[in-house]
Formats: sequence, C-alpha cells, structure tokens
Amino acid sequence: MIVDKLLTFTGASGQAITSAATTATTDHIDLGPLATGNTGRNIGLGKQMFAVLSLRAGSVTTVSNPTAQITIQVDDNTSFSSAATLVTSAAVALPTTSGTLAGNDLKVLIVLPLHVTSSYERYLRAQIITGGTITTASYTFDLQIVEAAQVWEAKADALDV
Repeated sequence: MIVDKLLTFTGASGQAITSAATTATTDHIDLGPLATGNTGRNIGLGKQMFAVLSLRAGSVTTVSNPTAQITIQVDDNTSFSSAATLVTSAAVALPTTSGTLAGNDLKVLIVLPLHVTSSYERYLRAQIITGGTITTASYTFDLQIVEAAQVWEAKADALDV
C-alpha cells in the first residue's frame, strides 16, 4: 500500500486515543478551490479510493468490547462547523490485550464515493469513533486515503510436516 503524506489524516506519528469517544483527526485535506465551471470534485480521477484506518501501536490494561469505526466528512471551512458526513464504516473489534497488538494491523477499510456533483466540499477530514469501554488503554491509529488498499494477510500453513 503506497501512502502519500498529503493524504494522511493522523500526521507522521499517528493519533492516540485513550477513551471511548468520537475524535476528529488531527489533520484535514484541502481539496482546493473549484475551477470556473466545475460543479464538483473528483477524488482519484475516476479511480476507486479508500480510507484505511490501521492500528500502529497500543497498550491495553482495562477494556471491554472496544471497537473502532471511521466517518469521512466534508465542509467548506477548516473548523468543520457545518460538516456533512459522506460515509461511515462498520464498527470493528479492537484488540483487548497488549499481546495481540501488532503494528499496522488493518482494522477498518472504507470505500470513498466517486465523483458526486455536490458531495465533496473543499475540506475533507475523518473522525475515529471508539466504542465499548476503554478505561486504561491507548490505541495509536494511522488513517490515510490510498488508491490500492493492502487487504491480503499471511496465514500459517495448514500442512503438518
């Protein structure tokens, strides 16, 4: 999966979340002003784009049924005072012990809508929504937009030699 620094919502060091809450990402993406005569933006120029939330690191002590999901939002200003949600992912279970926290584990993959005339406003951001009970834990996430998401995962060989 190729990641572009300018298409990252969580900065170079990721975004740490320590409780069950809805947290806006630290960064947003400026899609630029519309050219004269354009009525909408096309993210990816006709190619399917994905938002990928991956678990970078963490430490877990006290949690119960922790989950994570993302929403992608647009607005005409950087304060997102009138944000509109484009798409929301399903909730995915998070690890409940530190021993199961493997760096860059893919947790949430969401398909971004292709060009829709008025859906994409100038600024794009995401929200990470954590649920369940997260009392003593810290999950650090990376969230970015990519063209090709890496969804293949190596599994142990079932052969017994």
